[in-house]
Amino acid sequence: MSKVAQHLKNSGSLLESLEAIKNFRAYITVALSGLASFMVLSMFMFFAAKLGMNGNSSMATITGIIGALAAAVIFLTGLSATGVLLMDQAKGNEIRSIGSALFAGLITLPSMVGLLLLFGLVVVAVFIVLAIILFACKIPGIGPLLYAFVFPVSVVLMGALFFAYVNVIVPLSMPAIWDGNGVMQVVAKLFLLARTDLLPVIIFQILLLLIVGLTAAVTFGISAYGLFTVTPLSMMILPSGGASQLTSAFAGMMMGGGLGGGDGYLIASGFGGAIIFMVASAVPMLTLIMGNCIIYLNFVRHQETEQLEATMRNKMSEFKEKAADARSQLAQQPSILKQPTPVAKTQTCPKCNQAVADNEVFCGNCGARQS
Repeated sequence: MSKVAQHLKNSGSLLESLEAIKNFRAYITVALSGLASFMVLSMFMFFAAKLGMNGNSSMATITGIIGALAAAVIFLTGLSATGVLLMDQAKGNEIRSIGSALFAGLITLPSMVGLLLLFGLVVVAVFIVLAIILFACKIPGIGPLLYAFVFPVSVVLMGALFFAYVNVIVPLSMPAIWDGNGVMQVVAKLFLLARTDLLPVIIFQILLLLIVGLTAAVTFGISAYGLFTVTPLSMMILPSGGASQLTSAFAGMMMGGGLGGGDGYLIASGFGGAIIFMVASAVPMLTLIMGNCIIYLNFVRHQETEQLEATMRNKMSEFKEKAADARSQLAQQPSILKQPTPVAKTQTCPKCNQAVADNEVFCGNCGARQS
């Protein structure tokens, strides 16, 4: 049996990703972190809108940026803590407490951000190279012929890069960090994965997306049935109809409506709608994270990357040494440029009294021979 067939035979292990629903600590962590980030972002956006209406646009922008960053830190920390809890479950270890998981999530957050920035820089570098090649296709004469080959090749390569980035690189790099690996270890493991088991991993990811899609259809379907039942009844009984958009409530508050009467129901329905969304989305999110942890444990965790890591570190050291040499050479150039240019000594022509260089035989003014 081939290696790919053996992996496909074990694809049933992905059904264990549904066991994540039973992890109450992970469920509470991801749901509350999502709700907390939403509330923080909404609060900062409300104050930013107030500042903007008062004509303080610069402070409004700063407040909005701070709110977005705070919400992102809260959500990513909760997401990382959820991944740590599910990794414990996937490995069969004792599941740690929520507080310990949050601390671990906060510790691993810089590695997550750094890894995502590194992958982003790679994507930017690829776009720059592609732009340079496309500029080369503007060469008169051979440009159209060159583009006839560049276009299909670039389409395939960029499509494969985007597909791998979304379905393999990012989903599997996060479990690697939750398992205690450093950035270099994660890069080395993913590089070996691309060389050995890329096709089975892609197939597993497709199967996982089908499972996640089914769980999302069930949870959001239940929420939709309840929404279509409760909302009309609320419209008949409550003063404001129980509208479910929190942004409308904030608009009413900014117009001076306060918390009473209809606006109070708008705020309550908006808050309740956020809870419904977080509860419904937590189930497929847990399934997705758990499934990626299972794929990581099956394909990536046990890869021997020590030799590759050493090679990568040596290459980086060589690159740093070359960069340092280049900087030192550039630092020496200004001193060379600042050195005074030697000026030739001069003498006076005895016939016309004009200045003549020592190495000149005849005067440039009168032509008299110099002694």
